[in-house]
Amino acid sequence: MTESDQPVIGLQQIGDNHVPIIFLCLTFTVNTFVVGILINKICGIDIMTALLSCVAGGVTDVSLISIDMGAETSIVALMHTIRLVSTLLIFPLWIAFFTRAVKDEDDEKMITSTKKSNDHRLLGNVLSVVIAFVLGYLGSLTGIPAGSLIFAMVGVMIAHWYIPQIKCDRFVKTCGQLFAGSIVGATITRETIIAIPSLFGPMLLLVGSYWLINIFYGKVCAKRGLLDLKTAMFAACPAGASDMALIASDLGADLAKIGLIQVLRLIYSVSVMPQLIMLFCSFIY
Repeated sequence: MTESDQPVIGLQQIGDNHVPIIFLCLTFTVNTFVVGILINKICGIDIMTALLSCVAGGVTDVSLISIDMGAETSIVALMHTIRLVSTLLIFPLWIAFFTRAVKDEDDEKMITSTKKSNDHRLLGNVLSVVIAFVLGYLGSLTGIPAGSLIFAMVGVMIAHWYIPQIKCDRFVKTCGQLFAGSIVGATITRETIIAIPSLFGPMLLLVGSYWLINIFYGKVCAKRGLLDLKTAMFAACPAGASDMALIASDLGADLAKIGLIQVLRLIYSVSVMPQLIMLFCSFIY
C-alpha cells in the first residue's frame, strides 16, 4: 500500500467506528496502568518509566515524550523497540493461526490516482513543516507534557482536513526520523546495554499483556458485531498503522478500518496518555 492508497481520516469514518475506537483506547489505558504498576513493583523500575514503557504509542514519539517527563529514556526506547519487533514478528502469525477458520471476505479497493505537480508537492511539504514548527514551538511554551508534539500533530492534522494539498513525503519523514533517532540514541549508554538482560522480565510481561488484549478485543468486537475478527485483532496490534495495514492486506482484513483505528490509537497515546500518567504520578502514586 503506497502513501496515496492509505485511508484518509474523516469525521464520518470516526463517527461510524467510534465504539471500537473508544473501547480500544480504554483497554490500552487500563493495560498501561496495570502492567506499569506491576513492572514498578516487581522489577523496581521507577513508576514514570514503567508507565511510559507500557503506552501503546510509537517508539520515537513515546521516547521523546519520556525526555520531557523525566523518565529513563533509554529504558523506554528499548522496551518499545522490543514491543514493536515482537508485534511485527509474532502477532501476524498468531492472528493468521487464530483466524484460520474465518473465511476471507472480498476486499474491495477503490484507488483514486491523481497527478500533482512537483511544485504543489513541495508547497504541501513546506506548509506541513511550517505549521508543525510554529505550533510545536507554541506547545513547548505551554508547559504541557509533550506539548510540542501534541500541538504540532493536532495542528497538521486539522490543517490537512481543510487544506488537502498539505503533504508529508517520505523524504520529510526520513529527515524527522533521523533527528528524533539521534536524540533518543544519545540517551543510550554502555550501562543501558548492560542492563538489557534485567529487562527480559518486564518485556515478557508487556508483550504477554498485549497478546491477551489482542484476543480479548478481537473476541468482544466480533461477538458484538463491531468489527470482524481479523480486522479487530489487527487493529489491536500495538504497531504502526502502515505496518499492520500492509500485513493485513494479505489476510483479507478491512484496511480502512485498521488504518483509522491505529492512527487514532497513536494520537490518543501521545496526546492523552502522558497527561493521565503525569496526573497519576503527581496525585495518586
